Amino acid sequence: MAANQVTSSTGTKSGTDPSFVVAQKIKPIDGAVLCIKYTQGTTVYVQLTFDVLNTSLHATDKYRYSALDGDSLKPYTMYIYTAGNYRVPLPVISGETTIYANVTFSGAGLDASAVVDVMVN
Repeated sequence: MAANQVTSSTGTKSGTDPSFVVAQKIKPIDGAVLCIKYTQGTTVYVQLTFDVLNTSLHATDKYRYSALDGDSLKPYTMYIYTAGNYRVPLPVISGETTIYANVTFSGAGLDASAVVDVMVN
């Protein structure tokens, strides 16, 4: 049986098929950019959500990136349905020390891959 996989040259990755987390320590100067190279294989999509650790508030509490949808606050979620190379800008503020990219493939045991790198200035 095949398995989805995530690799990163800039951050540490953890997780099991189909969900992975790429964590990268940052110094918030000009923000960060997530670069993802997605090879679709037999998956339908890959889903991305993002968290940040702000050690000014708490040593371990993560905060989810969010977006307004009408009058509701929802997690900032991206779905990629086509293989390719993508660039996702991520704003950061003072005190934020680590960005977490949560990568979830549309199913387990499939043959997709993603190279996920968090680039900082």
